[in-house]
Amino acid sequence: MPRKRGHRRLSGRSHTALVLLSFSVSYLKRLLREGHYAQRLSSSATIFLAAITQHLIAKVLELAGNKAQNSSQRHITPELVGMAVHHNALLSSSFGMTTISLVAPARHQLLNYTWVLSPGCPAPGRASPWLSGARPAH
Repeated sequence: MPRKRGHRRLSGRSHTALVLLSFSVSYLKRLLREGHYAQRLSSSATIFLAAITQHLIAKVLELAGNKAQNSSQRHITPELVGMAVHHNALLSSSFGMTTISLVAPARHQLLNYTWVLSPGCPAPGRASPWLSGARPAH
């Protein structure tokens, strides 16, 4: 007996397996639905987002693995991930204001830090007039 038109046969595979990704498509779909980012969600939007996320993670881990291998370390640490992101121009511009957990600011960032003072702001090392209770003259 022939099947009815309009009904497709379901394969027993997940969306992630169908598009050959390792990052979960259904998990991202649930997050996007629960986050109320849009009224409607395209079926290809979650697949595209999963592919982009998987590619970014693979690139960052590849760069961090290269840093670990160059410094003869056996494990990828958060510091190596931070250095890998910072030393790659494209990733550095993309993740410019992102804080990577458990990573202290790099030594070269602290050395190149310049103080930008506004006219009413005290120089570094001096007591602030706001702390003493006195108001600065305007």
